[in-house]
Amino acid sequence: LIRDALRAVGGVTPAELRQIYLIHSDGGETAFEILSRNPVTTAVLSVGSIQRLFEQVHGARGPSAKLPLLIQALRQCTPLEGKFLIKIFTGDLSARTRAMRGKRIASPLGCRSLRCTESNAISKTVSGSTS
Repeated sequence: LIRDALRAVGGVTPAELRQIYLIHSDGGETAFEILSRNPVTTAVLSVGSIQRLFEQVHGARGPSAKLPLLIQALRQCTPLEGKFLIKIFTGDLSARTRAMRGKRIASPLGCRSLRCTESNAISKTVSGSTS
């Protein structure tokens, strides 16, 4: 799903995407390079918009319903935002903080995992709750 979204946003062939990934061996870095080809220069993503994206992707049934949501989000991302959005979706970002976090929850894309405390932090930030 992420591969298809990056191909659609970056206009790259499967072979080009594979070569970019082989250089970096990291989905986030691959997204950064692809999005850098025609970069969005103004950051528009917010914690709230990312939470809504996760909710929409989680509620969507099947790859054909999830793909347009991810494509739309990536088209709005600066290269740096796209890098971290992909890292969050694949669980790579949370894997780095695993020892410091709580229980796992499923990623909205069905990839690895996200941490409950990260999800709770997003919810608290959006709602304005401090507890």
